[in-house]
Amino acid sequence: MKVLTKEEFLEQEFPFMIKKYSHTDFPPHRHEFLEFFYVNGGTGQHHLNGKVSVLNKGDLYVMNPDHEHAFSQIGSNAVEIITCIFTQSFLESHFALAKKVDRFVEFIHMRPFQREGYAKLHLDGMADVKVRGLLHEMLEEYEKRPAGFEIALKAKLTDLLITLVRFYDAHKDAAAALSQRMSKKSRVVFDSIAYVNRHFRERITLEEIIKRHGTMTKEYFCVLFKRITGKTFVEYLTETRIDYAKKLLSFSTLTVTDICFESGFHDLSNFERTFHRAAGCPPKKFRQANAVRTETADGQKRSQDLQFPAKHDNIRSRI
Repeated sequence: MKVLTKEEFLEQEFPFMIKKYSHTDFPPHRHEFLEFFYVNGGTGQHHLNGKVSVLNKGDLYVMNPDHEHAFSQIGSNAVEIITCIFTQSFLESHFALAKKVDRFVEFIHMRPFQREGYAKLHLDGMADVKVRGLLHEMLEEYEKRPAGFEIALKAKLTDLLITLVRFYDAHKDAAAALSQRMSKKSRVVFDSIAYVNRHFRERITLEEIIKRHGTMTKEYFCVLFKRITGKTFVEYLTETRIDYAKKLLSFSTLTVTDICFESGFHDLSNFERTFHRAAGCPPKKFRQANAVRTETADGQKRSQDLQFPAKHDNIRSRI
């Protein structure tokens, strides 16, 4: 597990950094500094203390130092994050006045922050617009570094923190209740994703998935599934099967017909039509362009006869 150090990421004279990232997967790590990150777009997963939470646009996490966390993608989505990091001393030296505001102290020392290593807000309305605007202004100041950029960054960070404190003060009770409800409902979707990842080669229907849980309506499940994955249930299932078929076409000697059924399809014509639409070419042409071949002892080349798990095993193993 990688440790991100102050020396590696922060300047001694001005121990503050802001940067935009586009994450698919980022391995487990911890850091020696305070961090907050804002989800600017897309969706993904955040792993902390053995728990998985969904990252959605407008989420803002305040992270305690020395707590291990990681990011992973959902399907083929990437999540765009704006990360702010700074030392405790930077916060204390430049925001002594703000610490006199009771709500600021309460926000920085929220119970979840102390107990679980993080605190989460989901910003909406004008607060989200303002925070996003301030973060982009801070990015520009930090990257271009015009005269007086340090003072400008401190001023904008102060404005941002006050906005967060006011939002927290106005929404803390409702946000806690909503977060608890949504985490239970999101777990239904994650369990469904795990089930698809294990059983995509079998016959699976949306109705079967709903029946397995029986905790929400079909309509609400579909809305929540798309919000989390960016795809409908059928699109996700089909993509998983097509990706597996691509691996078999590239790394095995199975016939196209065998690959059709091995990947979870039950009709060759439908498989070829769906594959063509997804890959831009028929299965046979895809194999010609992508087959991985090895040379045998007699100098002949043949496809590697390998079996690969579905691409979403990384999700499966973490749920």
